[in-house]
Amino acid sequence: MFVKLPTVDARRLKLIVLAAIIAAFVRVMLQPLIPEGNNQVDPSVVADAGLLIPAFILYAIIAYIVMGYSFTMVEKRLPWTKMKKGIAYGLLFGLIWVAYLFEPIPLGEGMSFVELLGYPIADGVSVLLLGILLGHFVATEQEVSNRTSTGGLSALLFVPLMMLVIRLFEYVIVDIYSSFDDRTLDTIIWVVVTGLCVGIVYCQIRPGLPTETASGRAVVFGVFFFGIPITFVNFFVVLALDVDIADMGLRTAMDILAVILGVLIVEKIPSRSLAVISVKSD
Repeated sequence: MFVKLPTVDARRLKLIVLAAIIAAFVRVMLQPLIPEGNNQVDPSVVADAGLLIPAFILYAIIAYIVMGYSFTMVEKRLPWTKMKKGIAYGLLFGLIWVAYLFEPIPLGEGMSFVELLGYPIADGVSVLLLGILLGHFVATEQEVSNRTSTGGLSALLFVPLMMLVIRLFEYVIVDIYSSFDDRTLDTIIWVVVTGLCVGIVYCQIRPGLPTETASGRAVVFGVFFFGIPITFVNFFVVLALDVDIADMGLRTAMDILAVILGVLIVEKIPSRSLAVISVKSD
């Protein structure tokens, strides 16, 4: 079978929903940490109607429920204790989430680094809390994994490389919304560092991926463990501000494609192959 999707019984589903609700309300309580700033675009229809807070709470709960289901996909196959599974999952999801918050775009212009820290603190703490709750209430005691976390070196090479190649295509050819023209070096550094974060997450999550094929691992990781958090991160902006939805959708889809292709290359060229190449070159 291409992907072994887990079944979630009513009890575990209720616990996932409970964890999502708690994490969502903690995120709302941390909102004062985020400065208002000087937005260069108009607020969304939702914000204009005064419905942003309730819409955000509902949006966050749905996002966390979906992330909780993703947790059930891998946790049984990860060779860790319940709490370590939850903490690691929260940290790994948070790593990708926070990395995207530092993308150089015009919306962030004029804000100091200290001001920008409000976003990763608020989002990172709530995602970590979600992971801890999932570890405590949802994870199993099983510590079984017959698969090794291969591809470490190649993941840190090919995932950032594919993200850079596709992002350059988006910046130069498609001309997506970005600060690439004014902050070219900063943007390239951000893409590479973000790609490294994604590669690190892949190396840690790989033993738990519920599939035995290279293409299956690439798709499952690219969609569930990268695509889900990034889609929710990106489209929160759409919820709050009047931005180009097509642009946001395109960049999200292209980033997911880049990660899928990068992981697929990693699965086809294990790190030991790179070691052999390195020895021969010496």
